[in-house]
Amino acid sequence: MDPHSHLTLGRLIGGAESLLRWAARMLDAHQPLDAWRDEYHDWQDQLTKVFASEEPPPAAPRTPLDELDLSVRTANALRREEIHDVETLTTWTEAQLLDLPEIGTKSIREVKEALAIHDRELKPPTQ
Repeated sequence: MDPHSHLTLGRLIGGAESLLRWAARMLDAHQPLDAWRDEYHDWQDQLTKVFASEEPPPAAPRTPLDELDLSVRTANALRREEIHDVETLTTWTEAQLLDLPEIGTKSIREVKEALAIHDRELKPPTQ
């Protein structure tokens, strides 16, 4: 679960409780529809401000490609394709990597072994 989700959930629950209290007040007061609409829009504006003010959760740290201790040839071939971290590398299939210049079966074996040490693997082939 996202560490910041409790903030959103707490605000949402608080907002839902507030909405229920508002609805009960409107029903008890038998106010005209215009009053309901005005209060509803005020409540909606407040809720919009709450969610608009939330900061997105910080991005997960990326593991640099250097952590895999690949050969210079393999690492350079991956970097030329803008693969600079393990997370990006794991979005590639073996077939996609084999299509790259300077990547052959020996490089694939090297990449797979290095990823396995870090409990990671290449993206499985699509059927």
